[in-house]
Amino acid sequence: MSLFDLRLLADPSNDYDFEAAAFARAGDYATIVVPVSDQMPTQEYVDKWVKPFYLTNLVHKYETFESNFRPIAEEIDNQLITDLLAQRNWRPRITAAYFVAIKQMANHCDHIGKLLLRSDVCFAGGGYALALTPINSPDSIDYLKKYLHHYLRRPDLEFDQADVLGAVKHFDKLNSTAIIDEFERLWTEFNFTRSIEEATDWFDQKMESIIKLARIVE
Repeated sequence: MSLFDLRLLADPSNDYDFEAAAFARAGDYATIVVPVSDQMPTQEYVDKWVKPFYLTNLVHKYETFESNFRPIAEEIDNQLITDLLAQRNWRPRITAAYFVAIKQMANHCDHIGKLLLRSDVCFAGGGYALALTPINSPDSIDYLKKYLHHYLRRPDLEFDQADVLGAVKHFDKLNSTAIIDEFERLWTEFNFTRSIEEATDWFDQKMESIIKLARIVE
């Protein structure tokens, strides 16, 4: 990764009022406190833990993701996950979420759930949904439900609703529940270009990749 790439992890411009934007977007969820690091990662750290994963599609580039993951799988620990999630950027955060999903690191459920509700950064929410699903606990499903109840009522904010809905549907398959029924009307009213079936099918494809990767660390 070049020095220019490393700058992608730097804090955004101070000219933007992030606090006001957070409240406009997340409402009361903007006040949720999460750990944040002001320390920039080293180039070596980014090259090892972020670059090989954050843009490697779990479905269409599965083989690449797996070949990058195998050499470092045993080194992934709780401190690494905490450090990655604390970065002010979606790239390390989505990488951490993938690792949590693969290794089913349930102790990070609250951290990831809070980040999901805050929706501080783009793109990472899909990773958070993947991370919460294999945990399969009352807390993990509660975070997903809270997200949908809030963000499906915000048609001006098309964020990660499709992935989170896919996660809920996956929970239903695992637990023989019908939680997704709570959100069908809200999904229709939001007027997404994708149907519920299309959204949940794409999420299931990503979960299939997570399940295959999980076998590497069993």
